[in-house]
Amino acid sequence: MGDTNYREGRTFADTFLATQKIILADLFGVTSGVVRTSTDSEDWNDGVDVYVADIGVGLRVRRHSDRPFKDFTLRLRRNQNGHHELDKVRAGKIAFLLYCIDTSAPGTAATDLAWWLIDLAPIRKAGMNLLADVKTELQGNKDGTTFLAIDLESLIAKYGPVLMAMGTTTTTTTTVTTTKTVHPDFAPQGERHVR
Repeated sequence: MGDTNYREGRTFADTFLATQKIILADLFGVTSGVVRTSTDSEDWNDGVDVYVADIGVGLRVRRHSDRPFKDFTLRLRRNQNGHHELDKVRAGKIAFLLYCIDTSAPGTAATDLAWWLIDLAPIRKAGMNLLADVKTELQGNKDGTTFLAIDLESLIAKYGPVLMAMGTTTTTTTTVTTTKTVHPDFAPQGERHVR
């Protein structure tokens, strides 16, 4: 597992991990102690970043950019035992994706995230039809990785409610403030999400 890009990406993402655990604990109605960070092996092999009880959740933090927040990405190329994130989603270990964009102002102590909680079951069911059914785009990164950007609006139009919750969270040294909207169909303890 000597992948330098993996380690660098994980280090960046881990700066937001405590905030993401708070968001997930709130959404799933559990204490933050129930949200367990995956091992490197679970992350590397299954794509699961955290477990909320027995529910696998992938985490992604997109660095701040001027691009509109209308799609989410899954990594397609990086040496991860021959499997990329889309393969791992299809394998069924990841039930949800907490997809965040770092909206923090440069040079501030606060951490600001805009986020979506995405139900990955429709992507798993779509299989390869996903590429034909919804608007997607391949995006390259400076480090040589490739991502599949999936347009959320076209995914919802084809497969129904996949956006289970959305919100913004600001974390300072003393407080965490979240504003959220939760879809009425969100049933985190439903049997389809147990691993």
